[in-house]
Amino acid sequence: MLSSGQTLAALISIGAAPILGRLYQPAEYGVLGSYMAVASVLSGIGNWQYSQAVIVEDRENKAHTLVHLCVVTTLITSLLSAVVGTAIYLYPTTSFQAERSWFLLLPLTTLMGGVTAAWSAMANRRRLYRFMAATHLASVVITVCSSIAFGIAGFGYVGLLVAYLVGATATCLIHASMYFTLPDCKKIKVARRRMVVMAFKHRDFAFFSTPSAFVGNFASQLPIYALGLQTATGMIGLFSRARQLLSLPITLVGGSIAQVFQRRAAADYAEIGNCEAVFRKTFWTLLGLGLGPTLLLAISSPWLFETFLGAHWRPAGEVARVLAPMLLLRLVSSPLSTVFYICGAQREDFLLSVAGLLLTAIAIWLTVVTFRSTKGVVVAFSASYSLLYFTYLWRSYELSKNVE
Repeated sequence: MLSSGQTLAALISIGAAPILGRLYQPAEYGVLGSYMAVASVLSGIGNWQYSQAVIVEDRENKAHTLVHLCVVTTLITSLLSAVVGTAIYLYPTTSFQAERSWFLLLPLTTLMGGVTAAWSAMANRRRLYRFMAATHLASVVITVCSSIAFGIAGFGYVGLLVAYLVGATATCLIHASMYFTLPDCKKIKVARRRMVVMAFKHRDFAFFSTPSAFVGNFASQLPIYALGLQTATGMIGLFSRARQLLSLPITLVGGSIAQVFQRRAAADYAEIGNCEAVFRKTFWTLLGLGLGPTLLLAISSPWLFETFLGAHWRPAGEVARVLAPMLLLRLVSSPLSTVFYICGAQREDFLLSVAGLLLTAIAIWLTVVTFRSTKGVVVAFSASYSLLYFTYLWRSYELSKNVE
């Protein structure tokens, strides 16, 4: 159910890409990419990863308490993101002088991202897969249609930013509607003391999963930060658009598989003490899904980008060729790495995230200092992340065989 609905959403975005590629220039996507590079990091840690606990908690009243806890923690993170947005707005940089006022909206996107993740976790817990698939589809349709409309109207990068915000708002409101209409939502009264108890019980998500998510998201945006320091707005747009288009099917299909895998693996863990069987089955499924497209991108991605997006997007195809092997490893490893949450290996997950950040930062820094090449930044990022994903895949399999 999830794969079918979300694959359709991916096809809509890819189908609209030729239109958007001719309405917007790489530099305009560079502005959007710069904003999302910060917003995604803050949204990823919005509820301190307590949304992961919503799925694994054994009782419904405790799950609702965790949802309320997610709202509280997200509000705190939103206040902190206001400081980040203000600092970016006031920083005297030569890049994005006219666009940096948009960073003052970071508290809004952080708030929506954190609460949406919590409500989505409850939907997954209740197995509302039809709703989840329909919501992903609606979000993509709204964002794509808004982007096209604003592009035709000549809004430029403002159209991309507003469309992004419209899509995020719609997704948040749909999830809110789902959660507050659950039969037991209004019956359960959540006490402050109970939230404190739940926060302490699942404290590893806050103490280890949250820093891991922050480090992982921050590391994945390092190329954009590095390119921004070089004022390479056009290259940011090429990189962001290539990664977005390639990651869309991976995020949607892989994300839906991850949600189902996490639930089934947790059930196997509770019943027999390991989840190796479902791990192996999911591994081969994901590898089969990703191998063909990866080979196609490695061979003909420049031609594909030029044909579908326009001649000025051909360099994005060169970027896609560099990213292809890394994205295959991401498709396979990201869903399976949820084993770390199931077996309580948050500490190891955090250490791997920190190692990945250091590896990526050093690789990009050496590339910038040695070669001063914007494309070299992308190569260093792809190589270091490929090694990180491979390590996650190996450790996830080891944990699945003997979860204690």
